[in-house]
Amino acid sequence: MLGFGLCRAAKRRISISGSVRHPLEVTQAMLEKMAATEVHLNEICANGEFRGVFKLLGVPLRDLLSLAGIEKKDTDFDSPVDLAVRVTSSNGQSVVLSWGELYYKSTAEVIVATSAHPIFPNKSINKFKDKDAYRRMMDILEREIRFPKLVVPPDRYADRSIEAITAIEVVDCCSDVGADPSPEPYSPQVTVGGEGRPPMTFGDFSEADFITATVHVVGDGKGYHGTHAYSGVPLKTVIEQARVKADVNTAFIVSAPDAHRVLVSWGELFLNPHGERTILARKEDGESITKNGKFILIPADDLMADRQVKSVKRIEAVSMESGNR
Repeated sequence: MLGFGLCRAAKRRISISGSVRHPLEVTQAMLEKMAATEVHLNEICANGEFRGVFKLLGVPLRDLLSLAGIEKKDTDFDSPVDLAVRVTSSNGQSVVLSWGELYYKSTAEVIVATSAHPIFPNKSINKFKDKDAYRRMMDILEREIRFPKLVVPPDRYADRSIEAITAIEVVDCCSDVGADPSPEPYSPQVTVGGEGRPPMTFGDFSEADFITATVHVVGDGKGYHGTHAYSGVPLKTVIEQARVKADVNTAFIVSAPDAHRVLVSWGELFLNPHGERTILARKEDGESITKNGKFILIPADDLMADRQVKSVKRIEAVSMESGNR
């Protein structure tokens, strides 16, 4: 059942800056006047730490970004698909989300929360054999939450749900890449590197690691391109095989020879179930890809296909921990 206690935000301000038209500060009063969304969060971290179960009320992060207006500057690539969003707390903790996971997935679920109700068990302590475990659980449920709080319910683990956030920064972390003037650029291999690890080059992958995803291919520019079945290796598997050092502050830049590139966050690959279906495709509708290949990045659960990358040549890990960039 829902607890009756309501945890409310302290009077903090959140700065929104970076690649935006209108840098601004958002106050608690402003957040409370905006249209709110309620989400459910089972706050369990990847290391097994239990931090409670809550219903939280807050403003979708996408709505706050829309207030500031995303705008890229001084770049050779005007699409926002290679942007990252870094959220930082008052103690310097930071996490990274991709522009794509905020705008092309269940966008209203990622919120900046201003209040919460703990969800208490409906059984009394007398029903529990381990009374101390019950008391510890209740202490966690009744703890003080430091608002505003970033809440990322789509993640299987809550490592990116952080408290007392003070800054939201839209970051363009991509350097210009050499462009192939060919109208049909092609890369026969993909190189994976970054963050202090020697790069590894893959010419192909074992079909034993392949998964197949059926995708409705809908683009912002030309609309519906049909429904196709793509087969390939999960991107997270490739990153693991390359032994790239990465965490909640890491973003991956996936690029092609013609300078097209997109950004995928570590969290959406390794914390979110959708990460299992973000693949480097080698086959389309059962046939090996020979045009616009050899590898095509397919974020299978994106609502739009604008983060697909044909002829993937490089995957680079970039650390965006607060203070690094």
